[in-house]
Amino acid sequence: MAGGRLLLVTVSCGMDYFEECFAFDEVVVEMTPGEIAGNRIGMRFDYRRDDVVVARGSQTVACMAAGDRGFIPVAVPDALADAARAYAPTGGWR
Repeated sequence: MAGGRLLLVTVSCGMDYFEECFAFDEVVVEMTPGEIAGNRIGMRFDYRRDDVVVARGSQTVACMAAGDRGFIPVAVPDALADAARAYAPTGGWR
């Protein structure tokens, strides 16, 4: 994407923990795409053990390109936006 110059830079993230997990627990991570605005895309993560949500997190990344003088904001590439929308819930984030 973007001629190999696309960078996804984390601009915010957060996590809420509801249950403890232990070594060797099998945890399934479910990612749901969120809002796409300008050069940013949001994601939400549910961490499940035995169908119980043990943690929930979020991350927002900014699409950037490497320029001669540093990073330059670029729009979310259509291919990335289309892929995210294919997995987005119809009602938005839960």
